[in-house]
Amino acid sequence: VNDCSDGFYINKSKTNEIDTNICMPCSIGCKKCNKENRCKECDGSKGYHFQGEYCVPTCPLKTFQLNTHCESCQYPCETCTNLTSCLTCSEKLYLFNDQCVEICPNGYYLKDKQCLKCNPMCDICSGPSEDDCQSCAIGFIFNDKQNKCLSTCPNGNFFSKDDKLCKLCTDNCLECLYPGSYCRQCSYPMSLDESTHQCVSCCTTNVTTNDCCQCPSIWTGLCLHPLVSPSVHSSIWWLKSPVQKVQDRFSKLDRLRQTAVIIFLLLTMLVCGAYLIITTIYKFKSKFTHLITPRSQSDNDGKYFVLKNLDDNNDEVGDETKTSLI
Repeated sequence: VNDCSDGFYINKSKTNEIDTNICMPCSIGCKKCNKENRCKECDGSKGYHFQGEYCVPTCPLKTFQLNTHCESCQYPCETCTNLTSCLTCSEKLYLFNDQCVEICPNGYYLKDKQCLKCNPMCDICSGPSEDDCQSCAIGFIFNDKQNKCLSTCPNGNFFSKDDKLCKLCTDNCLECLYPGSYCRQCSYPMSLDESTHQCVSCCTTNVTTNDCCQCPSIWTGLCLHPLVSPSVHSSIWWLKSPVQKVQDRFSKLDRLRQTAVIIFLLLTMLVCGAYLIITTIYKFKSKFTHLITPRSQSDNDGKYFVLKNLDDNNDEVGDETKTSLI
């Protein structure tokens, strides 16, 4: 996430070597706070004002401001904004969706007497990270080797809690979480922008835009953060290798054209392969047939006539000898 709603701040953390941004709640009564959870603005709509560095309710404890006077909160609220919405709870009770409960429900964990939401992969957890799962949510299964919950849906799909079905992630997203736009891994040649969890192409210049980000010289699937300038060689077209040139041209195509190019290349390879196989078989068959074919009858007949002519000559010589003797 890039921004959090009022009452929350961005908490940067690292999970499995991947930086993630999680919205964490500000202190009670604070509307806007910084990364260190120091309040910058109190929530006046809920009856809070600054007292030193902290936000405190304008009305006394267990009361709330109603127009120009204070009303008492209803049990079990310790502090409240109205008769039905609690801000803090009495002892041994915890705040959950503006109500006080005895135990946090599945999908939530306890921190500072509040029930906070688990990672979408977790059904029961001890913290906000996917590494804090104690049991997996529906649509996920625990992997002993990776020691975390993994989706039961195939790559490019996410489990929809509403329909209880696997649905497609957004374009170019190989792995995502509900509702499908929270991408965790991108398909080549797109890279993951960890600040927005969106798939973007790699920039070919030093300028980063909304549509591209700076990437490592060797594709890792992640954008560089903080952004750095690529090497001089990578920005000069004629110094790039042929493979890099093809990758750059391919990455500029949309998903439909990329699919068409891949299908065309596969068909071309199949046709060329079939042609080579057929040609090889034909040549081998012709050579084999020539080796096993017997000599032609015409060759035998020619030899026979030559022998016959020799016999005729011998007969003529014999006749001449007989004539001379007579």
